[in-house]
Amino acid sequence: MREIGPMFGRYDAEKTAPEVERAFMVMLRAGGFAPIPPALLGKNVIFEYDSPVKRIRQQIEAAAAKQWAAEMLQLGQVKPEANDLVNVDELGRFAAESIGIPSRIVNSRETVEAIRQARSEAMQAEKQAAGIVTAAEVAKTGAEAADKLGLTQNQRAA
Repeated sequence: MREIGPMFGRYDAEKTAPEVERAFMVMLRAGGFAPIPPALLGKNVIFEYDSPVKRIRQQIEAAAAKQWAAEMLQLGQVKPEANDLVNVDELGRFAAESIGIPSRIVNSRETVEAIRQARSEAMQAEKQAAGIVTAAEVAKTGAEAADKLGLTQNQRAA
């Protein structure tokens, strides 16, 4: 890939991209995409297309990114601040895209945020419930200790 990559990259830029754009424009003028979505009317469109070379390049970049992230997480065991460099969500999205995982399988940012919010709320509720149980146990233990000491209800309140 290192030896032939630059040649295919140039081929994509100088040959394939202009051909794809020209074919698109011919089909557009011929009405091959009617009706055009309102969001695209009057907009400049930038083409992105997959090619075997692009896919291989993405896979190499994803492998390098995963290796880098693994190194940062390993360094994080010695210096925790190194973990802050890694955006795990974006690394996961990048890796999924590079190997061609369909986007419908990867949760959207909004869905991930909703899942995390629900998890956070559940953990808060669990902590509150644990605090109530602990407070009840402390109160029960205190009442039992007072009973053992023979204190009356009025003496306990004071």
